[in-house]
Amino acid sequence: MTEGSEILTSKQAKERRAAERKATIKADNMALRTLQKPNPMIVTDDLLRRLIDWVSRGKSVRDFLLECAELSPGRVPSRASIFAALDKRPDTKAEYMRAKLLGLEEMHEEILSIADDASKDLLKDGKPNSTSVQRARLRIDARAKYLSNQDSMRFGDKVVFAGDKDNPLVFKLSHLERMKRIDELLALSRRARKGEDVSMVTDEITKGVTGPLRKLLGIKIDNGDSDADPE
Repeated sequence: MTEGSEILTSKQAKERRAAERKATIKADNMALRTLQKPNPMIVTDDLLRRLIDWVSRGKSVRDFLLECAELSPGRVPSRASIFAALDKRPDTKAEYMRAKLLGLEEMHEEILSIADDASKDLLKDGKPNSTSVQRARLRIDARAKYLSNQDSMRFGDKVVFAGDKDNPLVFKLSHLERMKRIDELLALSRRARKGEDVSMVTDEITKGVTGPLRKLLGIKIDNGDSDADPE
């Protein structure tokens, strides 16, 4: 009965924390909408500089707006006005994009710091603090997923296959290897044009030889396919 009550208590605590987080997010969003209505702040160069510095530390634009709300109640710039101002300033927008990349690096390093922090892994009685561990895991997973969505090539688990449009398959042959390959194909072509049977030629010689090139060289390989290229 004691074990059942502990599980129930843990479940209730988890649900309460989730409800509190949801309520906090809702309150923040309502505060932003309320503060932006009376007299929105004009987006200046100084404000954009502060935003760039903020983003370079791995923080979000949303948190920046909340910071503005605390510093200047009733005068909070909207997200749309900020990005509209960046579009009018190409150099500043380029700095913002670089700051975003720096912010991703900062967030990636933060994941390692969270994982290495064991200060709250144990309770005062020496028992494992499962709540703290789960919270740390949630913070790591959320940041890892965000990084993967923002830049999957650098921070994701993407598997690159041969022939990917961003990573094309490239064959690198030396000059001697290329000349040898050409000689083999030309010799095969001469044999085919003399009427010799080249159907038993090794796959190594014809590897990578496409249908049109095979037709140009006069090579016909009988592989049992009735739709084979004609001579």
